[in-house]
Amino acid sequence: MSLSVNTIIIALSLLITLYTEANEKYQWKKVSKNPLLKRSKNFLVKFTKQPIESLCIRSHNNTVYLGTKPITSIAISTIDQCHDTCLELYPYCVAVIFYKIITLNNPLCYLFNKSSIYRDVVLYPEKPLAEHDVINIIEVVANCHEFNAVPPLSDTFTASSDKVSRIRRATNFGNRIKRMGLWSQWTKCRNGYQIRSQPCEYGRLIQKRQCSNKSSTEIPLFVHPSSFLPYPPQPYEHPDNKSPEYERRLSEHMKQLYRLRQNCCKRQEWYRKHVRVSCI
Repeated sequence: MSLSVNTIIIALSLLITLYTEANEKYQWKKVSKNPLLKRSKNFLVKFTKQPIESLCIRSHNNTVYLGTKPITSIAISTIDQCHDTCLELYPYCVAVIFYKIITLNNPLCYLFNKSSIYRDVVLYPEKPLAEHDVINIIEVVANCHEFNAVPPLSDTFTASSDKVSRIRRATNFGNRIKRMGLWSQWTKCRNGYQIRSQPCEYGRLIQKRQCSNKSSTEIPLFVHPSSFLPYPPQPYEHPDNKSPEYERRLSEHMKQLYRLRQNCCKRQEWYRKHVRVSCI
């Protein structure tokens, strides 16, 4: 019985996906033509594998942070520039908040070295004060499951790329991340790095690799430098760290982190008992 065209296409797509996932932690890089290497009996190939840094990002609309302050602010043109700047600086930058409001001449990007996966940092809903104001937050982690303990806000005017249900995020620690599409093309080389992404249930999977010096274009990181502006920018205001609002949200945040730690430890204990492995 002959296979249908759709079946063949699905099978080929699955094979390509499996091959990509098996190799996505590495990139091929030419070994220099060293005479000593050529004479070595162990030198059997002309290429060696170099690691690729894997990250995960999620984004929230009309959401900001309480409990932390930005390390700096930059004036940029688009949210993509804000996002790319943080990825280039990771792990020194782990989150950005993008404001495009009518009181600013240029959009503003705040860079943070702490995100909502930290104990004292909480997500807070911020409703735009003007019709065309834009407020976005982008968070970067090494593994998407780090977001499990901190679900996105459920306020009616907020939205998030993180679509994992609260039930699933309590039990899926360490499970395979659901991918929603194919990898994008590698970006052009900027400051020695290339980046590509793939949509997933949390937001986007990110891969970052080094590129050759010859193809790298040195682009100033702060294209539009600005004097540091207070966070949040006027006319927006946030509750301070001693306010009842912050204390209430922090209490719930700590409970969520504690529940995740319990689930994680239970899973580790199961592995130790049944698989005799001390870590996962």
